[in-house]
Amino acid sequence: MGITLQGVNYTYQLGTPFEGRALFDINLEIKDGSYTAFIGHTGSGKSTIMQLLNGLHIPTEGTVKVDDIVIEPNAKNKDIKSVRQKVGLVFQFPE
Repeated sequence: MGITLQGVNYTYQLGTPFEGRALFDINLEIKDGSYTAFIGHTGSGKSTIMQLLNGLHIPTEGTVKVDDIVIEPNAKNKDIKSVRQKVGLVFQFPE
């Protein structure tokens, strides 16, 4: 299973006075069988990227591709359930 992010942007609360850009122009390829770690300061976008990879968020712009399933803005994204079966998350504080 390969994962690709192309030109991905994500803005929280888009169109509101609380709008905040979390990710800007992210391009990433994770090849099948490889391991990837996201390391960074608080607020650097690590959790946002993981939520995009799992389909919990839809990118504001750009494309997230998990295997042959494409997640993009303004699309029906019918295969989100399939993405979640392929990409699992373990939350830091799972309460």
